[in-house]
Amino acid sequence: MPLVLAIEISNPSAWTASAPVRPGVAVATLTSGGAILLGSEAIDPTRIHDDDLMPAIQRLFASRGLLARDIARIAVSVGPGGFTATRIAVTAAKLIAEATGAQCIAVPSASVAHAAAKPAGDSIVALSSKGESLHATRFTPAGEVVGAPQILNASDVDLNGALLLIADRFTPPSLVERAQALGVMVAEPVFDPVALLGIEHGFEACSPIDLAPIYPREPEAVTKWRELKRLGKK
Repeated sequence: MPLVLAIEISNPSAWTASAPVRPGVAVATLTSGGAILLGSEAIDPTRIHDDDLMPAIQRLFASRGLLARDIARIAVSVGPGGFTATRIAVTAAKLIAEATGAQCIAVPSASVAHAAAKPAGDSIVALSSKGESLHATRFTPAGEVVGAPQILNASDVDLNGALLLIADRFTPPSLVERAQALGVMVAEPVFDPVALLGIEHGFEACSPIDLAPIYPREPEAVTKWRELKRLGKK
């Protein structure tokens, strides 16, 4: 039967030991009644930048007696997240899709964090923090995005009516403190490949060539390269 593979390794630096799940992959079979989870395989988040992603997929498929040729869709958590981690995930998905003919599905990592949290009210997911700025996405309880996700200063994030702020340890403390003062619950994000499987059907499929990470701001490596070039250093 056709399979859907989920890859969620988008935010390795946001992972903490208190998180209920680790980054990794999951697989489900597609039936007329929807997707049925077959299993998942965790990846050591302290080694997320090495070559364990493909072995993890191989371990998962071998343990369930599955064949790569049966993969029909590959859902990838594409960021915002770690520059290297999202590139590894996207590249792996592209290669598998090219080899199997599978479709690719790009899912924003904020949507995965929201799906894992299952809040009963409006929530805000804060990712990709840098200084006092962050990438903010507001969701309804049903997972619909309110407005356009964007980079905001912490003081400009509208917490009115929000039940939950999903924020990692890099989120500006001023935002967390303001949320707590307003009675908004604060929780760490959980980037769960099983949660990704649960929402991938709500996003459009694309060809491998069109699959790309979400970078809300210029990557630090590119910024440093530009500065070195400006200074005449190569």
